[in-house]
Amino acid sequence: MGTVTTKVERKCDTCGEWNKGIPRKCLHCGDFLDHRKRDEEKEEVDATLNKLRNRAEYETKPFYAKVLIRFFQALEFLFVTVIGGIAAFLFWLGG
Repeated sequence: MGTVTTKVERKCDTCGEWNKGIPRKCLHCGDFLDHRKRDEEKEEVDATLNKLRNRAEYETKPFYAKVLIRFFQALEFLFVTVIGGIAAFLFWLGG
């Protein structure tokens, strides 16, 4: 019995070049061959950039503003904790 060899090639939608084998990215232009992967990576990059922008905005605020931000974040955490505790207690009572 002979071995069956299949030639795997995939055309890049961005540059139109053919890629041999099964690479993740085009060997010619570097774009993802699977556009879902490209979109996922773009979302990850956008999320990272947003975090960096938010951090940069926070760092430029004066000291009193940073203290107020942290204070209200602590209040928010306390509020969510108390509401969660009350909800858990009510569920426990309803048993």
